[in-house]
Amino acid sequence: MSETKKCTKCGEVKAFIEFSPNKAGKFGVSTRCKKCLSNCASNRRIADIDKFLARERNYRSKNSEFCIARTAMWRDKNRQEANKKRALYRLEHLAIELERRRKWILENREKVNKGSKRQRANITDGYAAAKLGLPLSECPPELIELKREQLLVHRMTKQLTNLLKEQVHGTE
Repeated sequence: MSETKKCTKCGEVKAFIEFSPNKAGKFGVSTRCKKCLSNCASNRRIADIDKFLARERNYRSKNSEFCIARTAMWRDKNRQEANKKRALYRLEHLAIELERRRKWILENREKVNKGSKRQRANITDGYAAAKLGLPLSECPPELIELKREQLLVHRMTKQLTNLLKEQVHGTE
């Protein structure tokens, strides 16, 4: 028995391993090689892309929990590749994302200002460590607390200075 077969699509003689298994086919393999089958599937998908996308959306909506779990499992197993893909996506869509953020900020000025004030009021350990010029892991808690106090005193001094300036300019 021969270990090769001729593909009915491309006409090339190839090894059995280059054909998909098919019990109904001669020698237990399909009539077309894997490469030709792949090309046909791709062409069919491109020709009727709307139908394929609708089918995928339908499947994902009916099996959302399974799809989410499967994606999470893949991400856990392929953490480096997932991070590379995420970084590449962000780079490719950076301009779109920046424009979306800019629009949101313009439309939600009050929320942005309120969040900024709240964020400025809370001096986090990371912020204090950054102001010290050290990584958070290398900063002792006492030093962070002292820097936090210093920053608060500095802020209060600025506020008082501004109030005094306003009063002086207001009386002239």
